[in-house]
Amino acid sequence: MKLFTTTIMLLCSSAAFAGTEAGILTGYSSLKGSEDGSESVGGIGFGLRGGSRMDSGLTIDAQFMRYGGSKTMDLMGAEVDIGMNQMVMGVGTRYYLGDGNITPFVSAHLNYHLEAKAEAMGISASVPESSGIGADAGAGAQMSLGDMLYAEAVASYAMQLTGTVKVNSLLAGVGIGAKF
Repeated sequence: MKLFTTTIMLLCSSAAFAGTEAGILTGYSSLKGSEDGSESVGGIGFGLRGGSRMDSGLTIDAQFMRYGGSKTMDLMGAEVDIGMNQMVMGVGTRYYLGDGNITPFVSAHLNYHLEAKAEAMGISASVPESSGIGADAGAGAQMSLGDMLYAEAVASYAMQLTGTVKVNSLLAGVGIGAKF
């Protein structure tokens, strides 16, 4: 967490960049474990992101995401809600394609997936060996809401690459933020 915080502070304080932006995201989230027969769970995901944008459109970016979901399953004749969530933090880039009122972008990050949490029948537990390194790729569009504010639509897929139990996540949502 100290490394993540230090990275954000350095990115946001560098004079070599044209501007800093920070925002929040929320939307539909889906998680799926790497085990055979594992079913995906869907729900709400949210996150924080920030970066320093260069004049070229390249943005050095950091993010902290929470993917979550639940599913009702039949377990020996009883309906049981099963939930799962995982926190992911990463650093990477966004590249803005142009600089208009609506600006499309692509993004990629190197992430650290914290241990996933599972919940069923009021009992919550960590999923053993579910943390590891991963990567994500995404795309979206940012819409200017004036000089400082923006709204955006974004979709991204995060794939966990290391760890015994890998959890892959999808997020499709909207966000709002500010440029400084």
